[in-house]
Amino acid sequence: MLQSTKRVYAIGETNHLPKEATMPIPETMQPIASTNITAIGYDADNLTMYIQFLDSSAYAYKGVQEHEFENLKTAPSVRFSFNRNNKNVYPYEQV
Repeated sequence: MLQSTKRVYAIGETNHLPKEATMPIPETMQPIASTNITAIGYDADNLTMYIQFLDSSAYAYKGVQEHEFENLKTAPSVRFSFNRNNKNVYPYEQV
């Protein structure tokens, strides 16, 4: 049985990465049909998932396993899946 490597952050606890860790958005972002997400991407070498929102903001989520990204890509509701399984679970930064 696999153990989860997710870290859940307490209310008020920061999960932002330091600003010096900024990474570029990958060129292979995939368009997604969602009510608030326009594209997603994944960097397997760095275990980083990228999310671009309708307002054009984009975030990098560190430590995301590839199966989590694949689950998000194939979810019936990308927004619901992201909010439940990724948002405020993994350290992130705006890119």
